Amino acid sequence: MKKIIILIIALLTILMCKVERYNSPISGGTFEPDNGGLLYNGAKVLKSISELPTCNAETKGQLFYLLDLEQFQYCDGSNYQVIDLTGADGQAGNNGLNGQDGLSIIWQGNGLRHPANPEINWAYYNVVANDSFIWTGAEWNLISEGNDNEVQLALGSYHSCILVNGEVICWGAGLTSTTVFPEFGQSIVPELDNPVMISSASYHTCSLDENGVICWGDNGNGEAAVPALTNPTVITAGSSPNSCAIDDSGVTCWGDVSDGQNSPPALSNPIAIAAGNFHVCAIDDTGVVCWGGNTSGQTTVPGLSNPIEVDVGFSHSCALDDTGVHCWGQNGNGQTDVPALDNPVSISAYGNVTCAIDSTGLVCWGNNDYGQTDVPPLSNVNNIDVGSRHVCASYELGIKCWGAGLTDTGSSPEFGQSIVP
Repeated sequence: MKKIIILIIALLTILMCKVERYNSPISGGTFEPDNGGLLYNGAKVLKSISELPTCNAETKGQLFYLLDLEQFQYCDGSNYQVIDLTGADGQAGNNGLNGQDGLSIIWQGNGLRHPANPEINWAYYNVVANDSFIWTGAEWNLISEGNDNEVQLALGSYHSCILVNGEVICWGAGLTSTTVFPEFGQSIVPELDNPVMISSASYHTCSLDENGVICWGDNGNGEAAVPALTNPTVITAGSSPNSCAIDDSGVTCWGDVSDGQNSPPALSNPIAIAAGNFHVCAIDDTGVVCWGGNTSGQTTVPGLSNPIEVDVGFSHSCALDDTGVHCWGQNGNGQTDVPALDNPVSISAYGNVTCAIDSTGLVCWGNNDYGQTDVPPLSNVNNIDVGSRHVCASYELGIKCWGAGLTDTGSSPEFGQSIVP
């Protein structure tokens, strides 16, 4: 044992001596042991550029410090980008970052959003925006820009999910499966094969991958028991609870049947579908068609002009068409009172809340008992989803959620569903 300890100490000493032969470009930079290697201010230390692993999807966002070149390089998914922090004059293709002497970078790894409570020169790779940022003390500055990743959000009552880079990630309630409220395993993502779509409802989640439709979480009404489907293309999870899919045969729904929500009428080439609380709406060749419970007129579709999107809440429905956003059904919280919007391009509804993305950004209306319609400052919003008491959006800095679930007390409705990992 003593020989092993002496050998380890000797190896570390050799490594540290090797490090000391190079001048540090960072004022106050520190080397730290890491699994038999070294970290330099959060970057993995390599002796030379020849040791850089291939830059691909597996190494995307990783940061390395090269001893021979005394520089940082990080992988953007296809190529290595140089971060020159020496403050020296920039060279072609290798410009110094603002030419600041002694600028350090403290790498924070990968994330769906920017790190909380950042310190100056913290940097991270945003897997949603496909960009890397550094904190200046006042704002996040872009240091590497990639093509935006396609993002899908899916919110339930107390959990949230995201599909990005072919991976589904869920958080909030349901990270365990005790079948005791609200832990039904709705956030325990099963093995998926290249998923392309997700949808969440109260306590269950569904995904569409290369093998078809897979649902998990609460199955008290058979909502997660997927029937035989042929080439499914669209899925939706409803809060009744039920689930629906569009496949070669048309629309198929399963789960709770109490209000006829699982008995779709004859449809002509359906292309979109949304399940709510005891009712379902779809878009086909004739326009928007709704069925199921109609206690508040939620399935009585008004006149629409070329609808392109439909979504539903507990007892209201909304559609986006050539003339804008239209909502109908229950309006106890103003969820169908559509405000003035400027060229809306997307909508989302759940519970008693509705949101839309227009040229001004994100606008939400309806029930605000947990601040879910108080949209925070966001830039370049490109995707939204509404949960029963919270809302999430993807924007240029990643994912932001608000409303209920900003804490995790283990009591309703605070289960951490708005705490983005």
